[in-house]
Amino acid sequence: MLEKMAKALGADARFSAWQVTEVRGRSTQRYDVFGVPEARRVVETAGLEVRVHVPRAEDGGDAYIGESSFVVDVTADVQPQLDAAYARARLVKNKKWTLPGAHDVVAVNAVDSGIVEGAADACDRVMSTIAKGVPSASSIRCCAAEVFCDFRRVHLVNSRGLDRQREETSAYVEYVLLAKGSGGDETETYSSTKARRLPELDLEARVDGDARAVSLALSAKTPETAVVDVVLTEQGIEEIYDAFIAHAAGGAVDEGWSKLERGKHVVADRAGEALTLVS
Repeated sequence: MLEKMAKALGADARFSAWQVTEVRGRSTQRYDVFGVPEARRVVETAGLEVRVHVPRAEDGGDAYIGESSFVVDVTADVQPQLDAAYARARLVKNKKWTLPGAHDVVAVNAVDSGIVEGAADACDRVMSTIAKGVPSASSIRCCAAEVFCDFRRVHLVNSRGLDRQREETSAYVEYVLLAKGSGGDETETYSSTKARRLPELDLEARVDGDARAVSLALSAKTPETAVVDVVLTEQGIEEIYDAFIAHAAGGAVDEGWSKLERGKHVVADRAGEALTLVS
């Protein structure tokens, strides 16, 4: 289908540039409830996304383009989909930008061979690691866990001669730990993490830390009002950066609402004590 779509786009003079991306994936998944497998499944996906540019010479010479993108319906004819994409692109007026052309790239290994060769076994090993990380003599239990071991193959071609393929894997894990106190109180902690390769999940350390945290939460109480040092970890740190990431995005810059400028400090007039982040 990729070749068919690329041929159709290349023959359509209405488009000044085009790009087709084919993504094929296989996701191997396991879901556990209180340490017992509830479901195992394998999900295979295939999709084709098209991006097109059309000239907008009437709106300022060569400075603007119209653009549109869509996911191909492989069950329908190609031509009506291209006609609809052209019509949508004519409603858009963006500053002109150029698709990348053919060029050399640095090879990056983004594949975990363990996921490619045995994704189901990889899921089982992850669940075993979570189970072993919870102290057997404690009141802590893993009430729910899920793991996705995914493999994707991406193929991209465009009107400027770029034709590249890449393979990549990812492992996603999430779980909830419950702890019950002597008085009947219960606490829980939720954790999720994602990485290219299984060792990068660092699950042993993560589960150990979460088990200690959920246990300590049983004795936690509201602190007295005071001026104290504050420790921010994981999710708290991530949320600090959410605004910076949003304003640093290309779309924010192009649309004119980014508060950041290249070469300038994020905060010009700093006040108070500096926040030092240690990773």
